[in-house]
Amino acid sequence: NAEYMGQIVTAQRDRFRARVAELESENRALHERTHALASEAAALKKDNVVLYEKIRFLESYDDIALERERGGARDAEIALAAGDRSTAVSAAESRYRAMYEESMNPFAVFSKKQQTNQYEGLNAAEKVTLSTSRILLGSK
Repeated sequence: NAEYMGQIVTAQRDRFRARVAELESENRALHERTHALASEAAALKKDNVVLYEKIRFLESYDDIALERERGGARDAEIALAAGDRSTAVSAAESRYRAMYEESMNPFAVFSKKQQTNQYEGLNAAEKVTLSTSRILLGSK
């Protein structure tokens, strides 16, 4: 009878080990997918900031061309046209304007670079602790 119970417990243990291995594999796959999506999102944000920069350049180029065409006599009209354009700014454009202006700030760039360097200097346990605390504190 004790041998029969031992077989049952051993079979249950083996099933649990197989399930744990399956869940760990699934967890790794989800972690890799999350990392890939986060990288893709960061790349898309960067692309959008670059596109916003191009929009800003083209808008300023249009203003300069208009000023040259009119001989600089109508600065007030140019400012008025630029004001009309700024009132029609979408929420997405204003979000990327803030990102663009932040990328142009050398202090913010330096600070971000320092944070990245410090994070890369952490060992694995410290990175896990930091990431976990960021998740927990960020969700409140």
